[in-house]
This record gives sequence, structure tokens and C-alpha cells, in this order.
Amino acid sequence: MKTMMLVLSLALVLSASTPLLWGDTIYDVGGYSVGSNTISGIAQVLGKNGGNSGPILTFTTGALQSGTIMNGTFAAGGSFDLTQYGCGGCRRNPRDLFVGSFIGPTSISTNPQGVETLAGAIGGTVITGRYVTGNTTQTLSGGAMTGSTYLAYKGSLTAPEPSTLPLLVTGLVAIAGPLRRRFSRRNWS
Repeated sequence: MKTMMLVLSLALVLSASTPLLWGDTIYDVGGYSVGSNTISGIAQVLGKNGGNSGPILTFTTGALQSGTIMNGTFAAGGSFDLTQYGCGGCRRNPRDLFVGSFIGPTSISTNPQGVETLAGAIGGTVITGRYVTGNTTQTLSGGAMTGSTYLAYKGSLTAPEPSTLPLLVTGLVAIAGPLRRRFSRRNWS
């Protein structure tokens, strides 16, 4: 009995103090364009089986802060959005799954083969209203774009009100009494 109460108490403490972590990576294929001091992209997010059934990713970097458009740093800002068009009623009324922007400097670098890599931190609101952060890495080459984006939510669970603790203890005692009687009868029979 004491062991069961200890295990239940430990489970309650751990569940109230452990942060909630959710994360997912999405992959995309599309194209991009280079402006005078920004880069914009539009891509189809790949479905779980590799098909082109996911939402549309659109982004525009913040303004070029330093370096060149091929090897430089863009300021925070711009936009980074995921919009769903392929669901019932979404063609006329698309759903915004993620609305955000670049939340820090975004870098672009070009390798010797001329392939550019755009990488930066993003943050925004998902369809449920939660604020999430993550990062994106997009590979740009000859007008084509492929990449991945990781979004994560890390929040803590709220602690219950102090008045709920007596209710929890009362419930545990109410359950423990009949269980104790049932098990003690089996041991004597």
C-alpha cells in the first residue's frame, strides 16, 4: 500500500514538473526568386508518403543586413507561412496552419558548386493559437528549392490549484480502501 502511494505521488510530481515538448519536421520542394535585398520562396510541403499533398510554404526573408545576396545575412522579419488548400472547403477558404516570420538573423552561403543554403530561426502561431519556434534550411539551386523546417513547442504544464490536492487524496483513499479489502481477503483465503 505504501509502495503504491509512493509510486502515485512520484508520478503526480513528475507529470506536473516535466515540460511538454512537441516537434515535427516538414520537407518541401518548390522554387524561389531573388529580389534586390530579399529572397522569396514558394514550395509544396511533401506528404507523409512523399506525395505533393501537403500545405503550401511561402516565405520572404528580412532585408539584407550584411554581405551579398549570395553570401550574407538577412535581418529578422519577413514572413514564413504554411497554408492548407487541399482540404474540404479549403480551396475557397484556405486555412493558415502556421503564420510566422524569421525571428533572428538568417544566413545564406554559397558552396563552390553554386548551390546556396538559406538557414534561419523562425517563430509564429500555429492553427491552435500556440506560439512555436523552430528553424528552416532551404537549398537553392538554379531556381529550384528543397528544404526542411523543424517546428517545436516547449511549454510547461500548469500546476494544479492547491484546492485540487485534497480532492485527489480523497479519490485515492476511496479507491485504495476497496482494493485493500479485496487483496487482504485473497491472502487469507
